[in-house]
Amino acid sequence: MDTPGPYETSAPEGYYYVTPVEPDWTAAHREEHLRMFNRYTVAMINIHEAYPGHFVQFLYATRFPTKVRKLMYTTANVEGWAHYAEQMMIDEGFGGDDPKLRLAQLQEALLRDCRYVVAIKMHTQGMTVDQATRFFVENGYQEPANGHEEALRGTYDPMYLAYTMGKLQIQALRDEYRARKGADLHAFHDAFVAQGGLPVALLREVILDSAPK
Repeated sequence: MDTPGPYETSAPEGYYYVTPVEPDWTAAHREEHLRMFNRYTVAMINIHEAYPGHFVQFLYATRFPTKVRKLMYTTANVEGWAHYAEQMMIDEGFGGDDPKLRLAQLQEALLRDCRYVVAIKMHTQGMTVDQATRFFVENGYQEPANGHEEALRGTYDPMYLAYTMGKLQIQALRDEYRARKGADLHAFHDAFVAQGGLPVALLREVILDSAPK
């Protein structure tokens, strides 16, 4: 998702990039890869990337209170927000309680949980790419082709554990904010995205300072 930047004045369009399968993949590899992108999982990806995930959060960037917050963000906040939105939308009734959408949401959450474990094991305990691939297949129920791609990503992106970490931090902050302020979910979301991509622990101090104790 490529949302217009905070200082953009002449090109307000947003772009949602879709990556096709690689031309040199075998038919079997393509089938494995695309099996993940069924209509139910794609619905979760749309929530994550667009509404109310990355696209919506970065639309607020022009109103973030400082230049630093307009230009920089932490992964746990931004990816955590988008991942949080997947479960929140299903919990709030998106899809009319269709069990296939709930399963897609849980599958996406399980994938992020596997990333959390693999990131730590690859970079601190010597887990190999082959071992990580098996972990994604056996514990995350990924197709082998996608499990391998996830394992390769872990070699250069150890912070892809931030999806789960950020989501859990945001869920905890949401519950604390609502209990302290007596606010509805809408109020919490507005308060969260208005502050920019601060580390969630710092954002907690900002939005709870204004909440009655």
